[in-house]
Amino acid sequence: YNLTSDRDIAFIINNTAVSVVVCDKETLPKFLKLHSECSSLRHIICMDAVSELASHTSMSISVHYMNDIEHIGSSRSYSYPTAQPTDCLTIMYTSGSSGSPKGVMISDSALRSIFPEGLSPHTGESIIFPYQPLSWYGGRNSVLWTFLCGGR
Repeated sequence: YNLTSDRDIAFIINNTAVSVVVCDKETLPKFLKLHSECSSLRHIICMDAVSELASHTSMSISVHYMNDIEHIGSSRSYSYPTAQPTDCLTIMYTSGSSGSPKGVMISDSALRSIFPEGLSPHTGESIIFPYQPLSWYGGRNSVLWTFLCGGR
């Protein structure tokens, strides 16, 4: 989220042990600067074509362009894992206004319980373009609900 401080971003990356971050070219410099503080971070995937990508590859961090990742992925076949009810589906964080951000793990069954079966307007052909920030619970849920119902 663009308004999150560098300190809080580093805290969240370290708290979740994230190894991959997806960003745009505007936030790429921020993650390149923060990677030395985040021992689990190994890859940064930039959505935008940036000519400087190759110059940032080091022993501890690799920077990739999303089109390259999509190209590699399209040439392979993958099996899709089945989520168990107790599996963590997402982690949502507070803004950290009273200290470090606080995260809560949302399980597959907890999220599905707020989306009753049969009430989904989404089908396998549905495409959603969320306008709300994904860091906000409502924005994240609109995307997750679409995915759970087979949309994209």
